[in-house]
Amino acid sequence: MDLKSGYPFWSIRNGLMRAYPRLEQDTQCEVAIVGGGVTAALIAHELLRHGHEVAVIEQRDIGWGSTSASTALLQYEIDTPMIELAKQHGMPAAALAYGACAQAILDLQGLCNTLGGTDFTRQDSL
Repeated sequence: MDLKSGYPFWSIRNGLMRAYPRLEQDTQCEVAIVGGGVTAALIAHELLRHGHEVAVIEQRDIGWGSTSASTALLQYEIDTPMIELAKQHGMPAAALAYGACAQAILDLQGLCNTLGGTDFTRQDSL
């Protein structure tokens, strides 16, 4: 099996995403987001949901930066193990941090269910 093709997996699997025209003139917005990956999309969605005027600016096609090389695996863990985080900041803060990460995945699952057309699937383990 050839595990390295030189092409982003998601573009092969899903084809090209919608293309947008280049910004050829000045524009006005309340919030400008530089970068057109998954993080930018989620931030833009949340800001729009709260009534802000948003422009997403990307030098390449949308989703063709580091997002195109993503594994698309979501895990609630953060870089610091909970026991270490508790030593550094106390157990309540550590539990709050881990709880926020777990909630973020639930929120993203809800967004995927609302938008449809996604392959979001929960797994008990890798």
